[in-house]
Amino acid sequence: MNKIAIMGASGHVAKNVYYQLRDNNKIYQFSREEIGDPQGGYFYYPYSYFLDYDDYDIIINCVGHGNPADIEKAGADLFFITEKYDNMAIDYLREHPSTKYIFISSGVVHNDYDIYKPNFYLMSKLNAEAKHRALLDLNIIDIRLYSFFTRFINLDAKFFMAALIKSIKTGTEFVLDESIMVRDYINPQDLTTLISICVKQNFINDALDIYSLNPVEKYEIVKYFQEKYHLKLKWVDFMNSFSSVGKNIYRINEKLKMKASNLGYVPKFSSMDTIREESKYLLS
Repeated sequence: MNKIAIMGASGHVAKNVYYQLRDNNKIYQFSREEIGDPQGGYFYYPYSYFLDYDDYDIIINCVGHGNPADIEKAGADLFFITEKYDNMAIDYLREHPSTKYIFISSGVVHNDYDIYKPNFYLMSKLNAEAKHRALLDLNIIDIRLYSFFTRFINLDAKFFMAALIKSIKTGTEFVLDESIMVRDYINPQDLTTLISICVKQNFINDALDIYSLNPVEKYEIVKYFQEKYHLKLKWVDFMNSFSSVGKNIYRINEKLKMKASNLGYVPKFSSMDTIREESKYLLS
C-alpha cells in the first residue's frame, strides 16, 4: 500500500486517479477548499496541510483548470498557479528524495511556440517540464495527457465530448462543422497503469507521452452516438474549435511512444472503447 498525495483533487483527472487507486492505497486529497465527508472518502484537505505529512510515497499533481474557457480567461495567471503547486511538491521532494512526483502535463507541449501570440497554457507546461529535467537528482515524471473523457467530466466545459453528451441529455442539436478532428482519449485505467509503472522504477526523471490503442476521428464518434443514443446533429460551414489549447488533429509518432513502451506500458483501451464505456455512466 502506497501513501499518495493528490493535488488538485476536485478536478476531472484527479477524480479518476482517486477512483482507480483508492482501494489499495492510503490517499490524501488536496484542494484549495476543504470539501467533502471524511467518512465517505472524498474529503479534500486544504493545501496548508500538505507539508504536515512526512511519508508520501507518491505525489500526483493534477492542478489546473478543467475548462478551456477558464484557461483562456486565466491568461498569464496560469504561470503562477502552475508554479505555486509545482514548487510545493518539489520542496517536499527535496526533503524526501525517495518520493516519486508525477506531474500531469499535456501533449500541448509539442505545439508550435509563437512568441508574438503566446499560449500561456503551453508555456506553463513547457516551463514546468524544463524545470523538472533540470532537477536531475529528483524522481519527477511528466505524463503528457492529450485528451481525456470520463464519467467525471464537467459537462459545461468547452470540450467536444462534454458538449456532445450535454446535447443528448438535453435533447438539443449538437452543432459541428465538417473539419477534420482526431483525438486520443486516454482510458483512466491506462493512465493509472502508466502511473504504477513509473512508481515501480528505482529512479526516474523523464517526460512520457501516454497514448491509447487507437485515436478516433470525430465522424466515428458522432455516428456511434447517432445510432446508440439518437444524437441530433446540426452541420454548419464553420465554427470555433471546442478546445482552444490543443490541435484539432492528434498525432503522436512512434519515437514519442517509445519511452513509455520501453518501461512496459501497453494500453488496453482504444479511444472509442473509452468513449463507449464512460458515456454509459453519463447517459444511463
